[in-house]
Amino acid sequence: MYAAAGYYSVESSEQYLSQWGSSTAVDIERTSVGLMAKGSYFSDQANLFGCSYGLRIGKTIGSKVDGSEEDVSDIPLRWDIGVYAAFQQDVSYSAFVEAGAGLQFCSESETCDDGTDTYSWEIFAAYVAGYAEINYAVTATTFVSIGAKALLPIGGTVTLSIDDASAESDIGMSGFALAPYVGISLAY
Repeated sequence: MYAAAGYYSVESSEQYLSQWGSSTAVDIERTSVGLMAKGSYFSDQANLFGCSYGLRIGKTIGSKVDGSEEDVSDIPLRWDIGVYAAFQQDVSYSAFVEAGAGLQFCSESETCDDGTDTYSWEIFAAYVAGYAEINYAVTATTFVSIGAKALLPIGGTVTLSIDDASAESDIGMSGFALAPYVGISLAY
């Protein structure tokens, strides 16, 4: 089954920038909206276990860093992609539930200019991810999907740049992200 969905994501995390022997903690709260494409593969209808994948592209609509509101108007789109082991079970003739767990990878960036210097950063991060959804049949091949995805960060890297100089550092993260979604799924 393949699906297209809109999502609304609420994230809260603490990120640790570890560079040159020191560590700086930053609290981040972020809200984003976007589109998601996902698919599932089960070898046949009798097989409850299979695999799934997902791709999300979203726009940050609100962000707080250490309690201070950030201007999100020029934050570019962020993307993430994930692969999951999945479980699917019929609930009734017209509905089934699906759940999965796996890994998700994300990339996001931001650039700002203070009039004299251009600052930018790019983060590539990895997460342990899980999702659960219920699918209601509208027709034999079209379903309304309602679900949520949960993310626990593993870590990643951040590249910080000022004008033409840049430095890369590992980033440690802790926290939780929850992304509820509603969409239309097509089975074929």
